[in-house]
Amino acid sequence: MAEALLSVDGLHKSYGSVAAVAGASLDVYAGEIVCLVGPNGSGKTTLIECIEGLRTPDAGRITLFGDRAGGRRERAALMGVQLQEEGLPARIRVGEAVRLFAAIYGVESPPDELITQLGLDELVRRPFETLSGGQKRRTALALAFINDPRLAILDEPSAGLDPQGQDEIVSIIKERAAGGAGLLVTTHDMQVAADISDRVVVIRSGRTLAAGTPDELLAGIPFEWCLAGPGLERVTEGAVIAQDGRNTRIYGTSEELEHIIDSLPATRRARVTLRRTDLSDVAFHVEDRAVER
Repeated sequence: MAEALLSVDGLHKSYGSVAAVAGASLDVYAGEIVCLVGPNGSGKTTLIECIEGLRTPDAGRITLFGDRAGGRRERAALMGVQLQEEGLPARIRVGEAVRLFAAIYGVESPPDELITQLGLDELVRRPFETLSGGQKRRTALALAFINDPRLAILDEPSAGLDPQGQDEIVSIIKERAAGGAGLLVTTHDMQVAADISDRVVVIRSGRTLAAGTPDELLAGIPFEWCLAGPGLERVTEGAVIAQDGRNTRIYGTSEELEHIIDSLPATRRARVTLRRTDLSDVAFHVEDRAVER
C-alpha cells in the first residue's frame, strides 16, 4: 500500500483539565480527499492546528511525508493550509497577499488560472478588510494552493459561500485530488462531505469514532429515516432518540415517523423535518447515543 502523506496516531491535546483531542488517529494518502466531520467543540480545529504545527500535542505522533522530506521547513513547503480564521492584515490588498505568499513559497509568479478560478481577478486591488466573508475565504484558498502543495489542509473551505461558490470550491478540491494531492478537509456541511470525500473521519469529544467511505458509514446506520426538531422527546415514547443540542433526532421507518408527525399539534408539526439519514447521523450512532428499542 502507498505511504501516507499524513499519518496521525493517538494524538492528545488538553487545555488545563479540558481534553480537546483525546487519542485521535487518521491517515491521508496521495490523490484522496478525507473529510473530518463533527459538531462544534469536537476537536477538529485543534487537531488540524497540531498537524499544521500551530499547536504542540501532549502525546501521540504526527508523520508528514513519511518524515523523509527533510526538516520542518522543507515539509512545510510541501503543504498548503487554509485556516478557519484567515488572519491577514486588514489593509493588505488581495494582490499583495498573493505575491507575498508566492515569494514565501518561492513561486516565480502567482498562478493566474487559480486566481481566475477563485473569482479574485476583480479583487486584487481590494484591501482584505473590505472583502465579504466569502471573498475572504476564496482569498485564503488561493494562498493555500499557491505552491501546488502535495498535501492541503482546509478548515471549513466552503463556509460563507453561496451555492455557486460552494460548487466552485468543490470543483477545485476535486481537481487537486485528481492531480495527485492529498487533502484533509473539515466541514459542517454534510452534503459537501458526501460530494467530495473518498473517506470520512467522524470526530466527537476529541476522539475519532469512525472512518470509512460515505456509503460505508451510512450502511452502519440501521435506520433510513430521521425526524428532527425541538421538543420531540416529550411525545415519542418508544422511539429511537438522540439529543442534538436543542433538537431531538428520532430514527425509524418513514411510516413510523409520519405517524409521529400526524400526532403533533400543528404549531409543532411545522418545526420538524423528516429526511433520509445522512452523515450527520453517523456520530450519534457510532457513539451509541441513540437508545435502542
